[in-house]
Amino acid sequence: MNLLNKKEQLFVQYYETTESAIASLDPEEVATLVEHRDELILQINEIDSQAGTCEINANIEQMIVNIQDLDQQLNKKLERLKVEAQDRIQSFKNAQKIKNQYEPTYALTDGAFYDKRR
Repeated sequence: MNLLNKKEQLFVQYYETTESAIASLDPEEVATLVEHRDELILQINEIDSQAGTCEINANIEQMIVNIQDLDQQLNKKLERLKVEAQDRIQSFKNAQKIKNQYEPTYALTDGAFYDKRR
């Protein structure tokens, strides 16, 4: 298999991985898919360095255009997931603050009144 065909297959995998990340509802799965995309980019860059040039054909060029559109959608989704995570962290911190505010900070002992008169 020549390098151009292998590169084209990697772009197809990249496109499919991006689609899966956009469709996924699980933030952990989205993170895993984004990491897989990074690995695919490294493989594509490796093919380019082996060839000594960045060769593309019409199919790859069309895939790049399609991927750019998907990347914008994925970036919006990642931003939304980031905001949701920040909101959850903030609500947890607020709950901790309220809990600490109303909980006694002193340790209760068996409690005995000390009579100073004796």
